[in-house]
Amino acid sequence: MEKLNIKTTIIIMIVAVIGYMAINNFVLTPETPEGALKDEEGRKLATELYTVVTKTLIEDLNYLGTVESETTAVVSSKATGNILEIYFAEGTLVNADEIIMVIDQEQLLAKKESVIKKQETLTSQLDFLEYEVNGFNVLSPLVAKIASIDENIDYQREELLKLEALFESGAVAKSKVDQAIHQINLLELQKTEVETSKRATYDQLVQEKTMVQKQLEEIDASLDEINLSIEETNVKAPFDGQIRQLFMSEGDLAAVGKPMLSIEKISDVKVTTNVGESDLSKIQIGVKAEVVLSGSEKIYIGEVVYKSSSVNPKTRIGDIEIKVDIPENKIVIGSSAKIRLILQQTEQQVVIPADAVKTLLDKEVVYVLDGDDRVHEREIILGTKSNGWFQVISGLTERETIAIKNIQSLQNGSEIYVIDRRNGQ
Repeated sequence: MEKLNIKTTIIIMIVAVIGYMAINNFVLTPETPEGALKDEEGRKLATELYTVVTKTLIEDLNYLGTVESETTAVVSSKATGNILEIYFAEGTLVNADEIIMVIDQEQLLAKKESVIKKQETLTSQLDFLEYEVNGFNVLSPLVAKIASIDENIDYQREELLKLEALFESGAVAKSKVDQAIHQINLLELQKTEVETSKRATYDQLVQEKTMVQKQLEEIDASLDEINLSIEETNVKAPFDGQIRQLFMSEGDLAAVGKPMLSIEKISDVKVTTNVGESDLSKIQIGVKAEVVLSGSEKIYIGEVVYKSSSVNPKTRIGDIEIKVDIPENKIVIGSSAKIRLILQQTEQQVVIPADAVKTLLDKEVVYVLDGDDRVHEREIILGTKSNGWFQVISGLTERETIAIKNIQSLQNGSEIYVIDRRNGQ
């Protein structure tokens, strides 16, 4: 009895499986018209349909680039001293002439005080010498001595005239006259010596005055330089921009000519990227570029303004630069940016998905809907391929419907059932 129940159960299970398979075959296998091509089991072929449209065909290249500044400046120290304070960190936006760092002025102030004292001493010397030069003809004892000699000469000449009269009358000997003439000659020689001494003394005073004046000019120039150095202990931004890098820290010793920081102008930026040699040949100066900054969806329009004329022989890579206008408050120098280069843009072209094309030995074909559930094979001529789409030069027109799924299984006259329909977007 137990064996009979087991046998009955097995028979029931076999009947159930056979019944399920029969029902499933009846429901899932569409009715196939006579003469239609089916798969090997006689079923319709599943596919997805696409309605052909015309659209703009874009040939493009996509890269990831870096935002860089067109203008970068390295600010070097123009003074010597320890850095007392740094007011801004790397990445901070600063305005032109805004103080970024301050260098200790102590040594410069001490030097300035010493120079000022020397300046005061020389100024006193110059005042004295100017007084001596300007009043020389009044103040110099040599002038008075010359005047005294002149008076003596005049007196001796008067006496000579008297002696000559007396000599003519025989009252004095000729030796008296000769003695008077000799005396006058001695006085004139003495006058000449004093005048020479006077000129030498005056010239020396003028020379000393000139030397002091030159020393004062040098002192003034030195003071101007020191004052400028004191002013330059305030390290300022040369233009509106962003601090890219600080080369020094508070407490470090700054020296003349030593780099302190680099700053970049953010009102004038470019986006750069490396490009493989095959793509570089396709890119021309002036090509339109769409730029999207990291963390944003906003598209900024620019153009290629530079491409390298050669590639690295080891990496086979060149580079390009894109000029683009971006608001300053959106710019982060050194950040990444998506780049889309529009190499070619063709309006109103018949385009189809690349998945719709089957390549045979010597041609490309698509499967065009014929009626409601049958497709026929049609040869087409393709043009440019871009981003998964083919340009159709001939063989298809707008609004025709083609199969785009299960293409390799389809043949001319295949009967289909549609799992989805798509309109061209």
